[in-house]
Amino acid sequence: MRAPAPVADEWIADQIESLYRSCRFIPEGEPFLLDPAGFDAIGNPRDQAVYLLTRHRIRHADVAIYLHGHLRRGGRACSGLAEYPFTFDTSALGPHEKLLSVSREGTYAVLDSSDPERPIVRAHSTPVPLSRRRAAIFLDQALLNQKECLGAVIGHEVAHLYLFDRGVHKPTLSRELTDEYQTDLAMFVMGLGPIALRASAAAGTGYLSRRQMSLAQDRVVALMRSSPGEPPFTPGRGMIGEVNA
Repeated sequence: MRAPAPVADEWIADQIESLYRSCRFIPEGEPFLLDPAGFDAIGNPRDQAVYLLTRHRIRHADVAIYLHGHLRRGGRACSGLAEYPFTFDTSALGPHEKLLSVSREGTYAVLDSSDPERPIVRAHSTPVPLSRRRAAIFLDQALLNQKECLGAVIGHEVAHLYLFDRGVHKPTLSRELTDEYQTDLAMFVMGLGPIALRASAAAGTGYLSRRQMSLAQDRVVALMRSSPGEPPFTPGRGMIGEVNA
């Protein structure tokens, strides 16, 4: 869950404002910002993930949660993975066809090996059908003794499901890191900024730098304080000051 973050501050501010307007988490009788110490006290990683899924009222809350010893994505080790509650339906493909790629819009290409000596790539302009399945979160078990990093990884993977649930993300993620940056930013409009900032300060965890995360947090706080018709925003105990100390 760590990568270079060559994104502009303006892009971060624009994304935060867009996410804030379209899918900010609105708590019911609880603080908007989640206290890291309170989150740590919830229990094991499964309990923490279930808590966030319930807190943010994610419709696909019946999520399978696994600890894994050898998590990899695209051939590279990773700290966590979220699988959306849909998979590509390949039942209509021929016996010699293999799903090759799927675009962000769902259009797809297949590799037809009917003639092994002359395989053909065939593009389809219609979206590939989807089949419903159970959403899942995979966590690297090596993080079990690193509560700061583990908390941020859980928050990031839940944020993937949060954005999918609200129609921001599609079943196919961008091949660039844009969706990962956006998922990091979603943590701030979900009130999980203190958890993300704590992990960044402790171990540099996150797709964005600590400075960029601080920028995102400050922007969310400013938006909440300036939103008409909303009660005055109070960070609450153990929030901004302790995280940035």
